[in-house]
Amino acid sequence: MKKVVATIFVTIIAIAGAWQIINYVSNQMKNETIKVSVTQFAWTSSWATGPVGTLWGRNFNVTLLNQGTKNATELTAEVRLSADGIELWSQTWFNQEINGQTEFSPNATFNLYAGETREFRGWFTTRLDELERVQGETTFTVTVKLDDTIVDELKIT
Repeated sequence: MKKVVATIFVTIIAIAGAWQIINYVSNQMKNETIKVSVTQFAWTSSWATGPVGTLWGRNFNVTLLNQGTKNATELTAEVRLSADGIELWSQTWFNQEINGQTEFSPNATFNLYAGETREFRGWFTTRLDELERVQGETTFTVTVKLDDTIVDELKIT
C-alpha cells in the first residue's frame, strides 16, 4: 500500500514539474521578439526614365540583420519617398529567385534565420509628376514589417 501511494505521489510531482517546464518554455517562446534591423542601404544606380516615360527608377541594395534568436518569416520591406512630411506615391520592387530565375516582385516577402545577415536588391519607382511637385527636402524611408508591425525603419535625407 505504501509503495502505491509513494508511486502516485512521485508521479504527481513528476507531472507537475513537467507542466511547469512546458509552461516556462512556452512563455519564453511567446516573449521572444523579432529583432530585425536595417544595417545598410545604398543606391546603386541613378534615376532613369521608366515605362512610357511616366516613372523614374533607381536600383538599391538593402542589408537586413536578424539579431534575435527566433527565425523571422514573412518579412516585408519597402522604400517610401516623402517631402516636407507628406508621403509621395512610390513603389518598391525586389529581385526574387523564383524557380531558378530572377524576377521583380512588388510584394516580396523574406525569411531571415536567427543571426542571419542578408543583402537584398531592389528597384524604387515614382511618377515624374510626384518629383516635379516636391518643394522641400526629400526623405527616403526604408521600412521592414512583420505583418503590420514595423520592426525597423531607416530614414535617408
